[in-house]
Amino acid sequence: MTGDDDIIANGGKATSGLNGEYSWKPCKVDRVLHDGDTVALGGTTLVAHHTPGHTKGCTTWTTVVQDGGKEAECRNRRGTGINPGVKLLNNPNTRR
Repeated sequence: MTGDDDIIANGGKATSGLNGEYSWKPCKVDRVLHDGDTVALGGTTLVAHHTPGHTKGCTTWTTVVQDGGKEAECRNRRGTGINPGVKLLNNPNTRR
């Protein structure tokens, strides 16, 4: 999702807000998603919803499922916690 694409591409370096504590081998970002974009997996279409908070690009996913002949929207909400090592108070990476 937009907002996290730079973090993935640079391997989680200090610009991620993770204070450089976590890093990995940088990955090529093939597609940057935006709010409302869809991703199809088999016969299922997922809708991306930009819900920043846990990270700048945190994403909540929705899809429609069939249950007993009825349609229902299913949500997969991400980022309900704080990343380890992130300071909530007096964090120099946080804009005020």
